[in-house]
Amino acid sequence: MARKALQAIGFDPSSSRVSLASRPLAFSAVSEHPPRDVQTATGSFEGNVVVLESETGSGKTEAALWRFARLFEAGEVDGLYFALPTRVAATSLHERVSKAVETLFPDPAYRPAVTMAVPGMVAPTNDQQTGTELCGSPDLTESPADMRSASMWASEGPKRYLAGTIAVGTIDQVLLASLNAKHAHLRLSALARLLLVVDEVHASDAYMASLLGNLLAFHRRAGGHALLLSATLGSNARDSLLGTPRRSVPFEQAVAAPYPALSSNACPDPLAQPGNGRDRTIAIQLDTRIGDPAAVAGIAIKAAGLGAKVLVIRNLRRDAIKVLEECKLAGAQDLLFKCGGVATLHHGRFAREDRRALDRAVEGAIGLKRPAGGTIVIGTQTLEQSLDIDADLLISDICPADVLLQRLGRLHRHDRGRRPAGFEAPRAVVMAPNDLAGLYHRGEHGIGLFQSNGQSTPYPYSDVLAVEATRQAIVDYPSWEIPIMNRLLVELATHPEARASLLDRLDPSGGWEESDAIVTGRGAAYKLQAGYAHLPFDSAFDDQAVVMSDDPLSTRLGEKDLLVQFPERLPGPFGSPVSSIAIPHFWMRGLNGLDEPVPTEIRRSTDGFSFQFGSSRFVYDAMGVRPEK
Repeated sequence: MARKALQAIGFDPSSSRVSLASRPLAFSAVSEHPPRDVQTATGSFEGNVVVLESETGSGKTEAALWRFARLFEAGEVDGLYFALPTRVAATSLHERVSKAVETLFPDPAYRPAVTMAVPGMVAPTNDQQTGTELCGSPDLTESPADMRSASMWASEGPKRYLAGTIAVGTIDQVLLASLNAKHAHLRLSALARLLLVVDEVHASDAYMASLLGNLLAFHRRAGGHALLLSATLGSNARDSLLGTPRRSVPFEQAVAAPYPALSSNACPDPLAQPGNGRDRTIAIQLDTRIGDPAAVAGIAIKAAGLGAKVLVIRNLRRDAIKVLEECKLAGAQDLLFKCGGVATLHHGRFAREDRRALDRAVEGAIGLKRPAGGTIVIGTQTLEQSLDIDADLLISDICPADVLLQRLGRLHRHDRGRRPAGFEAPRAVVMAPNDLAGLYHRGEHGIGLFQSNGQSTPYPYSDVLAVEATRQAIVDYPSWEIPIMNRLLVELATHPEARASLLDRLDPSGGWEESDAIVTGRGAAYKLQAGYAHLPFDSAFDDQAVVMSDDPLSTRLGEKDLLVQFPERLPGPFGSPVSSIAIPHFWMRGLNGLDEPVPTEIRRSTDGFSFQFGSSRFVYDAMGVRPEK
């Protein structure tokens, strides 16, 4: 009875393993495309912790699924956790993983459930019915329906996410296993059974990277397997994640490392892999009108008017909204991306019910099977992660080189026989200020710091020197050879020798030395905070050595968003009812002291609704949630 119960909830996947082994395992089970050499090599590469570095769009997701299938069939792992940097990216990838699982396990009776490991979200079941919250524990001796219900047991709460067979979620759910907090050992022991895949591993800040490094060290020693995916990983970060002794690799040697490449704890030096992908030469143009949304809109409208699919990625949501508004003022409504027939944009401040609809609409408008005709898709960083986008022209705000390479991966992503005239070759326009000096203290456009509640809060790209290194790289190399130059571009922004050289060339009066010192000090402080927060894996498990913290510990620094739950589902801007919305911490003015903050004064409108929350009023419509003006 106990084994039957464990099999039903997915903790014991033996029946699924037998089903997988009943037919020859082929790469076609995880991808409709023939395998690339680097994907095949990933499936059998030696080591418990493996790093796959390959360009965006080269099939890293399929390579990860192939490694999982090989390890699962061999009994090396009992499942898979696919970790992504954001909820939006996890929601998008869940559908892709679910489809692969359907092919790997064609018999529904032996098909493991794919848990949506995002708090507040329950994924559809394998028979494609709309998922709902499960209540109670089913009697596993009753009917097949009860067994299917039991298979969703791991979806019922965050503490259970890692106890199922397959889950797709945020990196936070994994990092919670490394914190000195309640239930950490439950998460940790459940994770030890799984292949941990961390996508966009370069996206972590110093605090999260330290937590991840500590977790990977334990996972490796416990015999677990992990696969780390990145298009743009610096040499220092790679050594740290693999747990190899820290090496001072000279800049020239770091740049000369092969790409694409595989490395592991067993083979720490990157090994070259045949890159039978596509080489691209991208013309990069700097435009200093980053603060002029009308200018950005003008570039996009002109290109879309010529039939191009235009992707506009801004560092901040408010700047993206301004470009959309300028497009409307210019009479370009028909060229704008639409969801449910409503002109909109793509960012992380939409209700969870609408995010999936937006993902599907974006891929339909500008993805592999895009229709003919010009279209302008405007958004933020959510457009650079886990979406199959194929733009003819990219317009991007300036950002660090590793992030810009991610965005460039959405430009000319697929081979096409024909593209609109004038866009046959990939081209990107990068919007940047005239001068980045001083932005660390007076940040703007997502760069540097901003003031929130009297405190300095980092923008997405607070390392201004890394952004300046990217700007210099565009000046020095107006054409980027991708992926040949990937190593060079990333190391120019991250390698200590390259950063020191850049500081020597910059005007001292610009405050660059001070800015870099502050960034370095902040990174050291983040690592120190992570050291206090993570479990002491080198200490014996007893009351004296391991004392669980009563203080709330977090996988990310900074204040958390607050989830607003509505008393009833409200009509959203795209036709789906909305039950809750996340409010960022920097908008939570006037909520201190409220025991149970609830939305009040809810007013419906033709394109959404508004509500009072604390002392602030918010509106939710096709632009997302934002404070009411």
